[in-house]
Amino acid sequence: MFNRREPDSSWYLQANEDRKAFLVANDGKYFVFCGIYDDPFEMLKTIARRKLTFTESEENNYYGSIEKSGYLDFHGNLREVSAAFHYRIYCPEMAEKIKEAVRHIHRKEWDKV
Repeated sequence: MFNRREPDSSWYLQANEDRKAFLVANDGKYFVFCGIYDDPFEMLKTIARRKLTFTESEENNYYGSIEKSGYLDFHGNLREVSAAFHYRIYCPEMAEKIKEAVRHIHRKEWDKV
């Protein structure tokens, strides 16, 4: 699940335990690499409520594909505030809902998010 070095220090091993606990808590649907929101939908709702925009184009908000690699990376930053984020999505249904919300944000259809 995670890269491991031999020998790993105790803080790194605890970080892996925390990562596993996060995945278990959300049924293995997604993981947060960085960002202030643990829940990507909470972040997307805040973006829509505040009418913020992404710094990158919609197609550059994603990397990978669940069909080919088993995950979709959803990442980016916001133009109006510095808020870099990076989520790895393993759940196909969740990935589609995120893509739909991102599409609405890029179109400035705030009320549809």
